[in-house]
Amino acid sequence: MSTSPPAPAGPEVVDPAPDTFVLPLDRLRPGFDQEQLPRFRDLAWRLALISPKESNRSLVIDWSRCPAGLRPGLMRAAFAELNLPTPAVLLKQRASRSTSQPGTLRYYFQVWIRFASWLDGRGITALSQVATGDLEAYAEHLRPLGRRWRTDAKTLWVISRLWAYAPYLPASDRLIMPPWEDPAAVMSDFLGTNDDTPDGENSVAIVHPAVMAPLLVWALRTVLDLSPDIRPPPASTAGCSPPSPTAPRSAAPRQRWPTCAACSRPEGSCPPVVRRALPL
Repeated sequence: MSTSPPAPAGPEVVDPAPDTFVLPLDRLRPGFDQEQLPRFRDLAWRLALISPKESNRSLVIDWSRCPAGLRPGLMRAAFAELNLPTPAVLLKQRASRSTSQPGTLRYYFQVWIRFASWLDGRGITALSQVATGDLEAYAEHLRPLGRRWRTDAKTLWVISRLWAYAPYLPASDRLIMPPWEDPAAVMSDFLGTNDDTPDGENSVAIVHPAVMAPLLVWALRTVLDLSPDIRPPPASTAGCSPPSPTAPRSAAPRQRWPTCAACSRPEGSCPPVVRRALPL
């Protein structure tokens, strides 16, 4: 497996002019308005225009959230992601498609913007300034966020796409190979042990038997002990509308069945063990 991205087959450098359309024209859905197409100079790119579903109207990537120093480089990388095939180095290493859908692209770009914000906090203003130690530190930064292990692993794989497109970008935009892309490395070297719940397993802790047993006992008592005391309404009131909430309740005492002094059950329904214990 190669440790470096393949050489570009087309133009050596992706550096679109400000008025260049960023969306691939061959993926635009029919009936689009050319005035709605985002250009490279725009800070809002509406990715829904390349979605076959017309209901996807909120797939917008807002580049104003990206730090100004890193913004041009990430926008060039996003332009490459939109208009160039997925580099073979990504297709060989994991399940990846040659063409990404708009929702997936939006997720990629959002991950890049969060990564850029973290880099900006470390005083880094260009992707070429990122060192291996910075990438390792970012992996350590993800785990305390409390997300699933696979979510953090996917985040690092999305950052690897910046490295995969590096040969197509200007020198200042080229990210070095992330350490987790080393053939001898595994993702757990950077994120720790995978502590996600296996697929098909319940992620919610079961109720302890010491808690469940009394609940079941009282559920049985409710059914066995109280059910004979729950009487159906008189036949004369069947089919009548319920009484008004403001109507006074009847003051007549409710009739109760005689109960056994030993087990508090209705007379005649004692369990055999209790019945044998009763005095004759």
